[in-house]
Amino acid sequence: MTTKSSRSSLKPQSSLVPKAGNDWPMYLHDPERTAASDEALLSPANAEHLVKNWSFKTGAGIAASAAIVDGTVFIGSWDGYAYALDEMTGALKWKRFLGITTSKHCYPESLGITSSAAV
Repeated sequence: MTTKSSRSSLKPQSSLVPKAGNDWPMYLHDPERTAASDEALLSPANAEHLVKNWSFKTGAGIAASAAIVDGTVFIGSWDGYAYALDEMTGALKWKRFLGITTSKHCYPESLGITSSAAV
């Protein structure tokens, strides 16, 4: 099973180059879990113009949201790896195996990372 993690941005117009957005360092953005940032680029008026810029395949499913800090997307996968990806291109910066838990009392019986990173 492979799953894609993707990041969308506004479609660049002819002379505009996409730029990175604000950091989103943990689940729901901040310790207060506001799920909000001060980014003003995206609005209901331009949301219909979003396009996928990149995708990245992991070795299994992804069950949690990504953390994004200083141009790096951090994501964990059920394959047991934590991945660091370039925010603008989706290129792999690094990956590290953190392990897989196996228990006959769980389904699926073997599972890797199921939570979001806090950076």
